[in-house]
Amino acid sequence: MTAAPQPIESTASSSSPDVEIVPVPVQGIDQVEPLVRRMLSPVFARTRKIEIDDVLDACRFDTMQLWFICETGEGHKPIGCLVTEIIEFPSRRVARVILGAGEDAMRWRPCIGKLESWAQREGCLSFELIGRKGWARIFPEYEEIERTYSKELG
Repeated sequence: MTAAPQPIESTASSSSPDVEIVPVPVQGIDQVEPLVRRMLSPVFARTRKIEIDDVLDACRFDTMQLWFICETGEGHKPIGCLVTEIIEFPSRRVARVILGAGEDAMRWRPCIGKLESWAQREGCLSFELIGRKGWARIFPEYEEIERTYSKELG
């Protein structure tokens, strides 16, 4: 068992000073649960491999991490929600965004750099984004290394 990942500081990105990425501490998951359910509902309408309750429980047990992308102005309005996890492979530690949703992703795209820095501090050698095909337009510096094909059984 590895140590729980440490959150990043919630600071505005220099590339997009009007938004910032904010880690949600384990003890804050219950408080933001209704907002997380609402923001991530489009993702769960598409995916079949994980349920929202499983994600929230994993965040409560600190095996996944929950992040909001928020406007920095008055009200600190959340415009995006991301879920990360750190995976231990035999030869490397990898951090990945496994779920993400929100509005105006190009606006909060620079915040991913903060997650990359967090992953490096956690000892990860790479950072992955798991998402729809359209994410390739938003994150062109990422290389598509595989695709997942799924079939329902039974």
